[in-house]
Amino acid sequence: VGVWHTGVQLYGAFEVTFGGHPGDFTGVFTTPPRAVPLPLFESINLGPLSKSVDEVRKILETMAAEYTG
Repeated sequence: VGVWHTGVQLYGAFEVTFGGHPGDFTGVFTTPPRAVPLPLFESINLGPLSKSVDEVRKILETMAAEYTG
């Protein structure tokens, strides 16, 4: 069994998934919790975070631009 993608739930509101692929587009995307269209073994909510939702979304936008899978 390999690790093909990793996702974490943030704020109980969305899941951020990091996945590899051969395409020329981001490998970072968000979905509602447990809605990622890939096999899911376990879903863990990270709980309270020190950053606001907007701050986290800005960080994710930067990551998405830099990581193409």
